[in-house]
Amino acid sequence: MHAPCALAYEVKPGYTRFVALAGADENLLSVSNGSNLAKYPSVVFKVFIDGREAAASPVMRVLSPAWRFDVALPPGARTINLVAMDAGDGSREDFADWVNAGFVVQR
Repeated sequence: MHAPCALAYEVKPGYTRFVALAGADENLLSVSNGSNLAKYPSVVFKVFIDGREAAASPVMRVLSPAWRFDVALPPGARTINLVAMDAGDGSREDFADWVNAGFVVQR
């Protein structure tokens, strides 16, 4: 996704946690002049549950280690929003990746 952007999902009964890795997309490193373009991405990732912020990353840049999300879903939660925002310096090249994202299910 290109920040700013948000994805919304329904939280189904039985979902107990949301887990994911998040980080700035590194595709700029393979582009001509990548070393120049790679200085621009700065993304903050946030998870909202029913409109309330539940977790956030620090500012993520190219080559930052992926940020790990492991967020408890309260009983009765209805929606989860995955948000990628620019870090306050505009959205030039702010490509954001949510990876291995999913829900832990209670059995």
